[in-house]
Amino acid sequence: MRFLALLCAGMLLFGLAAESQAQRVQITYRGAEYGPESPAEEAAHAEGRAADLDEVDRKPVFLAVDPSASPDKREAMRARLREIEASARANKTVELFMSPIGGFQRNPKTKEIIRKATQQELDAHKTHVHMTITP
Repeated sequence: MRFLALLCAGMLLFGLAAESQAQRVQITYRGAEYGPESPAEEAAHAEGRAADLDEVDRKPVFLAVDPSASPDKREAMRARLREIEASARANKTVELFMSPIGGFQRNPKTKEIIRKATQQELDAHKTHVHMTITP
């Protein structure tokens, strides 16, 4: 049931980001197959409240930080990830959002954003976007 809620929140979140570009977003869900994540992220995956996405619009997320990618491809993915993060920030059910280029954590009770992603967290999410929703 929580997975269904997460999937619906993800579709809403990513759908809102796509609408601003008048296109439909394509995401690939791979589950928790990246490792190692923080204990909080692992727990959220186990509870069915978190998902890791390695593609956006059928393109790999790692393009955002891949030095071998063309500047145009790299910037296109970075722009898409910034747009998706903006949608996540506007969605109060998103407790944690991490990507290769940014992220935040929200207080689950007050719904206020309490911190930005650390460099260590950005490095751990070079290949995917992590999103956790509140229970």
